[in-house]
Amino acid sequence: MSKARERLTVLWIAFFILNLTAAAYLYLGREIEMKDLKDLLTELNTAYAPYVGAFLTFYWTRRRASSTGSTSREQKFALALALGFASVWNLLISGLLLRLIFHAGTFESSLELMAFLRGIFTWFVAGSTGFFFGVGR
Repeated sequence: MSKARERLTVLWIAFFILNLTAAAYLYLGREIEMKDLKDLLTELNTAYAPYVGAFLTFYWTRRRASSTGSTSREQKFALALALGFASVWNLLISGLLLRLIFHAGTFESSLELMAFLRGIFTWFVAGSTGFFFGVGR
């Protein structure tokens, strides 16, 4: 189970950094203004804080490494589902930023859609987050 946690943590943090980099690129390239950057960073924070925060808290409060032995078939399937859902979630958010970088949409519509998708699809990744990080083993 600890390898599964590591993979999910790396996936989430990598996409978070990618999206922060995209925001910086848009601002530094003068594609968006300071107000837009603040709105975008607020939205990214709202989208990522519950999950990345839970992952980091898990690692920061862990007292010792645990070994869970061999991985069962059910655990492998749970990991595949978690990685799949987390990938889709992160690709949705990153895709909205990429469309701005490639001038394929407006800032306002991308930010609005990001907020909408985050709001209605939170359940999409919350279950796997709880499964892999809600247990202190």
